Amino acid sequence: MLASMITSLLTKIMYLNTTKEIWTRLNIYFSSHTIAQIKKLCILLKNPKKDRTVTTYLLDIKKMVNSLAAIGALVCTEEHIEVILDGLSDDYDPFVTSILSRTDPYTVKEIEVLFLTQKELFNKHRMVNHLPI
Repeated sequence: MLASMITSLLTKIMYLNTTKEIWTRLNIYFSSHTIAQIKKLCILLKNPKKDRTVTTYLLDIKKMVNSLAAIGALVCTEEHIEVILDGLSDDYDPFVTSILSRTDPYTVKEIEVLFLTQKELFNKHRMVNHLPI
């Protein structure tokens, strides 16, 4: 894979004469790849898969946020929290309402802990409701 990447880069700069031309071409090449990666990650972030465990759901969002940060596209705390809340099912509407009605902003870590706690409460209530009387 590395060899093919180097070959690809060499073909892009092979007939350039000055270092300025080389750096300009490389900048364009890597910028276009970075922009494409940012767009891809933003699309994935806006549409997180919901058919996973809570822990996996939160971890996948965190990975995408970290990947965006690594290529220079920072996601603010409010956006990160919005992505977490937007991906929740209707079961979580009261939870989301309580989060959004708070005047002091939450941190991402606080939201994650509250979400995990809420999920445990759902599981507890489901188990209680399924027990024979």
